[in-house]
Amino acid sequence: MRSGWALAFILIGVAAAETPDAEQCFSQDPDVVIAGCSDMLRSGHETRERLIRALSNRGGAYLRKRQYDRAIRDLDQAIVLDPKSAPAFQTRGTAYSLEGQNDRAIQDFNEAIQLDPKSAASFYARGGVYNVQGQYDRAIQDFDQAIGLKPNLGPVFFAATYRERGLAYFGKGQYKRAIQDYDQAIRLYPKLTQASTDRDAALRALRPPVRDEAEVAKAKPLKPSPLKPSLPAPAKVEETTSVELKPAPLPVAPEPVVTAGDLQQVTAGMSRQQVLKLGPPAARITMDDDGHLSEIFQYSANGMSLGTVRLTDGTVSSVQIH
Repeated sequence: MRSGWALAFILIGVAAAETPDAEQCFSQDPDVVIAGCSDMLRSGHETRERLIRALSNRGGAYLRKRQYDRAIRDLDQAIVLDPKSAPAFQTRGTAYSLEGQNDRAIQDFNEAIQLDPKSAASFYARGGVYNVQGQYDRAIQDFDQAIGLKPNLGPVFFAATYRERGLAYFGKGQYKRAIQDYDQAIRLYPKLTQASTDRDAALRALRPPVRDEAEVAKAKPLKPSPLKPSLPAPAKVEETTSVELKPAPLPVAPEPVVTAGDLQQVTAGMSRQQVLKLGPPAARITMDDDGHLSEIFQYSANGMSLGTVRLTDGTVSSVQIH
């Protein structure tokens, strides 16, 4: 399937609160995080370390709410205060990738990996951008690293990583390797049904194309007419190297372009398959939300964001049109 549908797996570290007044800033709900961290930042008596954590957490919360510009501003400040914060670089890189600024995203992921070579999430995120760019060998190397580090991140992370590596192998035309990764992703997290769709595409790619009956009939060699007795036998012709004529490739139909009007037709309760029929999203986020698979499809046109669709366990739960 298209490598441009790469997932951007968000891993936002939520640190445990050290004091009761910081509980909101370090909670799981992004709205609560934003309110709590904003109070901490306005208080004027927090330590430098806690300011860094508040900025990073609030930036991560804005990222989950798809407010990427606000996320980047907070993470910029966190990085100024702590230029060695690998999680801040990784989260800011994710925000850049979701905005389509892939070169800046890779720079941040490079920095995060240099600061923390054991960050499986950063390898995964950088591999996803390489997939979008069609740099499949680099993507596979990063996914290998992410899997080999064996992070304690749960089945969603590993399933998403195997599925992404499958996309890279598919892009290289190595369909059997792709199927192996899709199978592993399905075993690890059956709710990641997109892996099943990708697997079906790889299976179709392995089968020889079905030719039209009329085309087959034309391709059959004609039987030579029997020679008449009165005619001399044909002269022997020296054998020449035959040239195999390959059929011209079939034209590829353009992919559908999603419009703001299309997004207005999306309602809560629609299935993932119904949403994907609109066309491919510009970016996709996958995360584990308290045991449920949460996905966010971001749509854009001509460099402008159109809106986002959020799905929970394969069903639309909310739609935001910009």
